[in-house]
Amino acid sequence: MKQIKYIPKFDFVFYTDTIANLDDKRNKTEKEIKNKTHITNKEMLKTTEAYFTEASEFFDQLSFMQKNTLNLFFHKIDIISDYLIFLMHSDETFDNINISTFKSFLTKMCECDAGEIPENYEEVHHFVKDHYDTPDSFVDFEKTTNLIIDVLKEPSILDNLHESVDNLYETFYDLKIQPMIGTINEIVNRHQEIYNQSPKNFIAALTNGKINKAEVDTEEMDAILTYYAPFTLYISISFQKYIYGVNLEKLATEEDVTDLYQPLLKFLSDTKRYEMIKRLSEKKWYSNELAKEFCITPATMSYHMNKLYGLGLIHLEQGDQNRLYMELDKKKLKDLLSKIQEDLLK
Repeated sequence: MKQIKYIPKFDFVFYTDTIANLDDKRNKTEKEIKNKTHITNKEMLKTTEAYFTEASEFFDQLSFMQKNTLNLFFHKIDIISDYLIFLMHSDETFDNINISTFKSFLTKMCECDAGEIPENYEEVHHFVKDHYDTPDSFVDFEKTTNLIIDVLKEPSILDNLHESVDNLYETFYDLKIQPMIGTINEIVNRHQEIYNQSPKNFIAALTNGKINKAEVDTEEMDAILTYYAPFTLYISISFQKYIYGVNLEKLATEEDVTDLYQPLLKFLSDTKRYEMIKRLSEKKWYSNELAKEFCITPATMSYHMNKLYGLGLIHLEQGDQNRLYMELDKKKLKDLLSKIQEDLLK
């Protein structure tokens, strides 16, 4: 029987990323919740507001050097967080922060032939933009590119990262984890009960059906609960991350679909958006590709796609060259349009 685990260092990486990018994370999370017309939105927004307020207070308690570390290695740089997660999935520890594991990580990220890693500015910059080509990305491409090049040229930078991460983790564990370990274990046990009752329906149960259980093979997953992310479950499958929202086991399991009628009809009333749905019905697209198709900026395309994502009408899927592809949920769109017809003509 698969065991749900709690590994504080996973929690630490997610939380460090949060407090290093506090305003961006707060705005993005609140926007995503508001876009999902779910009956529990008000409750989730209150929980989210409390979470970010607490995170801000934690940030204020850090020393000047710790804050400087967050700005240097984590602010608008997702690649360091990804690297630390890679270490843990490779059965390494923070003690293994070195140039060898960093190069292994880059090789995994860019899937280079014969382990060849991009080295000059143009190659690294292209790699970074290609990998983080996702909707609503807050990654600083130039800053990330320069950090990678600096590390490759001067590996001793990773010694500073190692020392800083150890220092931050000790503070995080003492102030956040230790006082809450009992509560965290209770959540682990609740998730374990849900899994034990029906392993195949575990994902659907925790996400209230919002994530298709067919998308995630529970036999291959590595289920790790996080408490300070602000998520309650992080699932990894072959280095891909699936993260779900706040206290999901407490959320209502049914959604009032009538709340989706007006935003869907409004979306379809725009000619360009209507054409976007038609294009998405033909094949999977990634954001920049679809933006070029309609001669608009990637940021504008992300705005339109977030509307569809909020309606639950598109799925995101990791594709080639680490691009995030969008796919229209034709069945859900068909069902929703049928319900609108039934309500209007009954």
